[in-house]
Amino acid sequence: RNLAELPCPIRFNFTSKILRLTDPKVAPDGSAVIPPLATSCFGVELAPMRINPSYLKQITVVNLANRANDQYVNLRASNVDSNRVSLHALFYHVSSAGASNMLSLPTLVANSPFARLFTLRNLTAAHVELELTPGEPDQMAILV
Repeated sequence: RNLAELPCPIRFNFTSKILRLTDPKVAPDGSAVIPPLATSCFGVELAPMRINPSYLKQITVVNLANRANDQYVNLRASNVDSNRVSLHALFYHVSSAGASNMLSLPTLVANSPFARLFTLRNLTAAHVELELTPGEPDQMAILV
């Protein structure tokens, strides 16, 4: 919240492999501007890579106009494996074009074809049988 009648330049400072700023108002270097006499909300995305029931990350909001007014935000999360992804990771590996082993679909246009290619690799000597189903079968199909 900017109580001043001037714009407030800020920068978000944190180091994390699983946390990223997703707001289009934030520049790639983590800087943004809060308009005069306004409140701004900034979105973050958390993509946990392992189980951690007591995740804690401090984000520093640097007030570039007044360093004495830097703010600190503590982000707490309970990263649990409710879908048993860790168990699945023992048996197979997903490889996709992205840097991570996660599959993500961007915003899709209705009634327009879209393909996401990925490779599943068996990590065991045994036969592994997988069932692939879309989250919304009436709106999406998986072709193998």
